[in-house]
Amino acid sequence: MGHRMSVFGDSRGCSNISEFNESNNISYVYSDLSHCPSRIRSLRYVHEYLDSCVLFVRDKKSWQDGRANCRRLGGDLVMVKDASKQSFLLNYLRLDHWDTDNIWIGATDQSREGDWRWVDGSKISYSQFADGQGNNHNNGFLFANGGNEDCALIRRDDGGHWHDYPCKPILGAFGYTYSYACEFRKI
Repeated sequence: MGHRMSVFGDSRGCSNISEFNESNNISYVYSDLSHCPSRIRSLRYVHEYLDSCVLFVRDKKSWQDGRANCRRLGGDLVMVKDASKQSFLLNYLRLDHWDTDNIWIGATDQSREGDWRWVDGSKISYSQFADGQGNNHNNGFLFANGGNEDCALIRRDDGGHWHDYPCKPILGAFGYTYSYACEFRKI
């Protein structure tokens, strides 16, 4: 069985310390959150990554609504532009005992089918799309055809590979809602 101890911020939200011990593997993580936007510093699942702060949100929303929430907070959905950031996200999902398998990220081909871009408009050069996902398929899941699957998520139950799903509900309130990660520039 694993052991976990966490300290998530002083009165100013300036520290984030995690310890994780599972099968004699120990990880210590310290994040100085003082350079994160003040509105997110004291939230529980905030971690720093290089020049950004990442907020993991357990609340399940469509890609579109998750992105809107990130933007209301002053950020956007997380952009996974290299293997290091992919590992960072998967490691923190494990350390934080994330209980859902899927998490929205900021990749989309809504503007032009097959032209995958990050929410900042930059072209995707690094990806972890699973076989049959992204630009690699023509048919969709359940009621969606491949042309309606324009937003990406990380599927932990598929080894962290990315899958594309519809960005918004497709039949009234029926749709795809998952947790998501927001990214913010450090201040």
